[in-house]
Amino acid sequence: MVKVIGEKVYNTNMAKYIGKMSNESYSESLYLKKNANEYFLHGQGDAMSKYAFCVGDFLEQGENIIPLSIKDAREWAKSNFTGEEYERISEIILLSEIEDDVIVSVDWVLEKNLVNTLNQTAIDTGLSVSQIVTDLLRRAGY
Repeated sequence: MVKVIGEKVYNTNMAKYIGKMSNESYSESLYLKKNANEYFLHGQGDAMSKYAFCVGDFLEQGENIIPLSIKDAREWAKSNFTGEEYERISEIILLSEIEDDVIVSVDWVLEKNLVNTLNQTAIDTGLSVSQIVTDLLRRAGY
């Protein structure tokens, strides 16, 4: 779907797909506009959904694009996902927030108890594991 809102073009084919939620009447997909650090939802649903529109006296299935701030994108992810899927999405949002730093994805092998501690800390604080590790490394002077 392509939609122009104000002077901005939102295009699901040109944006990075982040994640999707769905229920019995509608679905919403979160996207990140490439090179713009802007998020948006693409929602679509049946005639009884919040995406329906009127045609004469009838409701029809519909779709829409809704721009989101980074904060709103994070809240949407928090409301719609848990566990590993939320962690994955929050990592993408975190990485998009860091404009001046160079970000590299790494795979580390760590002791299981450290991984468990990191995951529990993430749950307790609401921070991502990447945020926690980055903070620890910066505090250590790296």
